[in-house]
Amino acid sequence: MLAANERLGLSTALTGFSMGTDGRHFAAAGIPTIIYGPGDPKLAHIPDEWVGVEEVIQAARAYALTALQVLAAG
Repeated sequence: MLAANERLGLSTALTGFSMGTDGRHFAAAGIPTIIYGPGDPKLAHIPDEWVGVEEVIQAARAYALTALQVLAAG
């Protein structure tokens, strides 16, 4: 994801946050896990939650590039 963000010219910040996800189950099984997505975490799970369309498009591009990198690595 970091490489994809860099290639797309997106800013990247590695941070921790307190939210519930299923990622803990993967991490507990020894599977490296990240949570990545568009939008401001401060706006997540509130009544007027929203994400800009361009942010969704950029995230989709980053997902696609990351998938290609993983597949190319074998």
